[in-house]
Amino acid sequence: MNPAVPGDGATPWKSVPVPYPRGRHIGLSMALLAVLLAALVVGRHASAQTADEAPTNLTVALTSGAVTLSWTAPVQDAATVTGYQVLRRRPDEGESAFQTLVADTMSTSTTYVDATADQEGVRYEYQVQALRGTTASAASNSAELTLPFNLCDRTQAVETALLAAVATTDCASVPDSQLAAVASLDLSSKSISALQADDFAGLTGLTTLDLEDNALATLPGGVFTPLTSLTSLDLRNNTGLTYSPYQLSALTDLTTLDGATYTRPAVAAAPTDLTATFTAGNIELGWTAPETGATSYQILRKAGSADEVVYVEDTYDPDADAPATTYLDTGVTEGETYEYRVRALNAGGAGVESDAATVLAELVISGPSAVSHPEASAFRVATFTAGPPRSSLVWSLTG
Repeated sequence: MNPAVPGDGATPWKSVPVPYPRGRHIGLSMALLAVLLAALVVGRHASAQTADEAPTNLTVALTSGAVTLSWTAPVQDAATVTGYQVLRRRPDEGESAFQTLVADTMSTSTTYVDATADQEGVRYEYQVQALRGTTASAASNSAELTLPFNLCDRTQAVETALLAAVATTDCASVPDSQLAAVASLDLSSKSISALQADDFAGLTGLTTLDLEDNALATLPGGVFTPLTSLTSLDLRNNTGLTYSPYQLSALTDLTTLDGATYTRPAVAAAPTDLTATFTAGNIELGWTAPETGATSYQILRKAGSADEVVYVEDTYDPDADAPATTYLDTGVTEGETYEYRVRALNAGGAGVESDAATVLAELVISGPSAVSHPEASAFRVATFTAGPPRSSLVWSLTG
């Protein structure tokens, strides 16, 4: 029995057949499928087109002392290329991402010379993109080159010894792999009176360095930094030789110094009570030395909103009985705020930074030389202070 319609006990429910629009449904489904298939085909075509539109076969070579890039033009739509974008990175220098070296060569030439690649022993890696107007293609393959070392400008005795060690007479282009393979360098009794900071660049595998019986009076900063594998160093019998013990901090594997067993010291504690005072156009720093360990100091400075930098690498003074705990900074600009920190140095390295000291290089303003005033011939308005850092305004009025 059909149920009755509510409110009408005599009228039953009725079933009304409704035709299902199967033809229309199938038509819509087929149309949707066609659209999806078309999009898939276009996507595949676009991907293939992107790959074909990129430069290929990128190579890098050293030609006449310059880094030269060469590549093959894109396979597809080569005629529409208006220029190329050159990308570069130096992975060993901390550059993980490629950076734009040339935004647009403005040429369809498939070669480029990188005149800015000039760091010996540094690995340069490149990619190239084709430009069509302002649109860049996908990147080419990567190609890299490590620049060789030029020994021609090194100290003569060092150059001669290194050329013999790598068995070549060409001082202008020595591969980094050959220098890295040199394990021992005997420079004793060579009448060397001075070294250059880059004399030992590239000698990352050197374990023994003998500089005994020469005429060295001092050592250039950072001269030992490349010698990351050195275990034995001999500097004996260089009359009058003085150098900062901090110079040895780069030699982390050193076990023998001047023929004796060497033990690397611990770094010194942080200096304390750092103060900075603006006086007579300069800023005077003062601090308290750590109890033990400091042989010199390193000064860091931040000027205004600029980044903090190592302002003084090493305060070592060979004529001082003890390392000074003061420093006069004469390179300041009036009206600028400066922040300083200090680290104690020794053969173990640089210690922990001190607390910061901040000071304003006070600004002195001179007013007009002739300003009439009925009551006085001169006024001097001096310092106003709102707590450190201080500011001073001084001017004169004359009647």
